[in-house]
Amino acid sequence: MTHSNSYTHTGKISKFTAIFMPLVFLIIGLATGFFAGYQGYNYLAFKNISTETTAQIIDINSDETREQISFTVDDKEYIVTLSYYSSTDYIGKEITILYETANPYHVKAQGGEFILIGVFGGIGVLFILIGGSMLITLLISESKKKRLKSTGRMIWCTVDQIYVNTRIAVNRINPFVIIAKNSVGATYKSPNIFDDLSNIAPGDRIAVYVNMNKEKEFYIDYSQISKNTSVNDSSINNPTSNDSSYSSLSSSFMDDNK
Repeated sequence: MTHSNSYTHTGKISKFTAIFMPLVFLIIGLATGFFAGYQGYNYLAFKNISTETTAQIIDINSDETREQISFTVDDKEYIVTLSYYSSTDYIGKEITILYETANPYHVKAQGGEFILIGVFGGIGVLFILIGGSMLITLLISESKKKRLKSTGRMIWCTVDQIYVNTRIAVNRINPFVIIAKNSVGATYKSPNIFDDLSNIAPGDRIAVYVNMNKEKEFYIDYSQISKNTSVNDSSINNPTSNDSSYSSLSSSFMDDNK
């Protein structure tokens, strides 16, 4: 049996933080998505009051991502600076633009807004998916934990290992993983735990709530610890052949087996 003493590499992430993090992703995603939608709406509104024409690039300032263009409307030349730059553009190149019919000095590069809309829209969707999946997983896990503690069978198991999962870090904090065994050799592996487990050591007795109709569904309650090794798992009656199989939960903030 082994016990990691690398507590300096870990820390505690509160339940508030666990809920706050997916909400931050959702807020950022919604904000960037709203910005992309707002830009798209403005572009379409501008297109309805504009006229399409061809302009020629007469100067490029790549450092400031600006291009100066020249075009003619009703035999009058207009020189306008666009807040737009493409690495494929060059002086003398002709590009398609949209200018406001009532005010030719108000110009947009045709399609130029779509790059900005696409980038921010993509970021928004990605953050919404990440935040939404994190929040849904957390809510499902919390619900499953409460159900198992209410209807599952509690088994006293022995802590076999506690180790730090260095493959995962949140805010530079690595989580713990507990591996426990019952008296018949069934092994239960916790998800990633970001709480302080310095009060738990191999050999301690720990409470595990098991769905006896689906024994791979369980919850390791590390708040229930006994230093009395004589405590037995008397709640196990007639264990099935599946008791000796290796059971594990996927890594998340809470139990998320289905």
